[in-house]
Amino acid sequence: MLSLPSDQKSHYFLPKEQVDEAASLFAEAEKCIKDIEHNGEGLDIPSINELRYFGWHLLKALTQNNLEELVKAKNHAKRAIFDACEAQIVANLTSIENFENDYRVINVSEVIKDYSELMVQAENAKNFIQDHDGESREDYYRNCVDHVEILKNINKKFKAARHDLNVKRNDKATTTLRYFVTIGTTLTVALIAATVAFLTKRP
Repeated sequence: MLSLPSDQKSHYFLPKEQVDEAASLFAEAEKCIKDIEHNGEGLDIPSINELRYFGWHLLKALTQNNLEELVKAKNHAKRAIFDACEAQIVANLTSIENFENDYRVINVSEVIKDYSELMVQAENAKNFIQDHDGESREDYYRNCVDHVEILKNINKKFKAARHDLNVKRNDKATTTLRYFVTIGTTLTVALIAATVAFLTKRP
């Protein structure tokens, strides 16, 4: 058990494991929020607000020796983690969509062999966010963290493949240009030949 200082009433105490869990959840939520700032996505206001509510309920739990308030505090920390991770999921999905658009004209699977599988994982993360409302955030915060890590790894792999994909895209553009130049030249030659033939047949 975690007891308050001896100069306070002896019956003021809360289960140590519960308090430790609350502290761990707070630390994880804070890390998720810092990750958002580090990645240049700005502050995530919903998650910050959840940590404010966490502090309020934690204070009530400690001053009133109220386990129910401690549970509420932990739930707010879980929601903060979910909200922060949700913001990271959205940002990572946006990067993936940009990647798709950049290389839509080439066969990405020739460079990234498991491309289809990675895109299924990205779609699963997208569906996860769409399927969980605010009332269930504390129940699914751990899954949200897992999706963030999956998407981060996907984007790392995509970033590493960009050089090779750019080469393929440029080669395709060159091949396409040569094709149209060849077609244009052939049509021009044919038109000139037809014109000459027409003119030589005139009386």
